[in-house]
Amino acid sequence: MKGVLIYLSKHGTTEKVAQQMQNLLGDEFLLVNLKTTKLPDLSQYDTIVIGGSIHAGSIQKGIQLFCKNNLTLLLQKRLGLFLCCMYEGEVAKQQFNAAFPDSLIAHAKATAITGGEFIFSEMRWIEKVIVRKIVGVKVSKSKINSEAIASFVTSLKN
Repeated sequence: MKGVLIYLSKHGTTEKVAQQMQNLLGDEFLLVNLKTTKLPDLSQYDTIVIGGSIHAGSIQKGIQLFCKNNLTLLLQKRLGLFLCCMYEGEVAKQQFNAAFPDSLIAHAKATAITGGEFIFSEMRWIEKVIVRKIVGVKVSKSKINSEAIASFVTSLKN
């Protein structure tokens, strides 16, 4: 399975998750950070994985634009979608459903909500204030869900 894993990471969590996925998927999966890496010719890949994270209730604009601009192609590929967020349960599902177009979610072979992190050392001052006041978290916290990542990879491979 030749694939590409496309992501955006603001503070490094989505990149960690993408690297964990690549380790499980194998060397035939190319990691592409949309912020730092030129996008390859996607027609050369049979599997495409897209991931991002939630900030102020929305996934990164770059992921939104990538999905919108490549919708037709993505609907022709084996597709995986993942989202890093700190919420669980129904709120996390709502954020996932708002993050990606309905047609991509319906088409995806694998989907996952992989947990997230608050890394205060990577945040700007205003981000720290918002997390402290709105979420109530005062120190760095990690809730990356390795089981969800492994399950996602298994679903994608089958």
